[in-house]
Amino acid sequence: MKKAVKEAERISSKISSPMILDPYGSQGSGIMPYLKDALRTRTALNQAESCFIDFKRSQFPLFAKDRYFEFVEAYNRKDKVDLIRLLSVPLYDIVKACLKDNKPLPFKLYKEMTDAQMVQARVYYQKEISLQSQYIWYQITVKFNFIDPETKKDVVKYNVLERRESDSSEKDWRICKLD
Repeated sequence: MKKAVKEAERISSKISSPMILDPYGSQGSGIMPYLKDALRTRTALNQAESCFIDFKRSQFPLFAKDRYFEFVEAYNRKDKVDLIRLLSVPLYDIVKACLKDNKPLPFKLYKEMTDAQMVQARVYYQKEISLQSQYIWYQITVKFNFIDPETKKDVVKYNVLERRESDSSEKDWRICKLD
């Protein structure tokens, strides 16, 4: 049992980041926390554009929207191969357990979206000492506006996508948090 747990931790450490959301973002009220958050986001996006040749901040909300709907389709098909490709390991484990036990997901999936915009970007270093690319993670939070099919009202959700600096293609962005 311990060997299986160690193997799972080894695999997940290579494809999932240790952080999900920035615990220091947007603390307090007033203009200064807002400006600090905006500066950190701009810096992270600049780093992402210089690191990833295929990353364009202007096109990322559309990419995130497509990624979300790919996930919805893969979930409806119960396609575990596509789910592991699209989701971080902890999120995949939640989805897989729900599929296995025929339980509903702990979040609601929507079929209709009206808008998507980037609201926050961060760069995390998994190990303080090492600046090797496999230990550097980029996370981008995207605000999605959905239409609830039952009430026909707008619903706002924040979803997070992540990518390791050592990942080679745009398809390596994984959904790590669904609101």
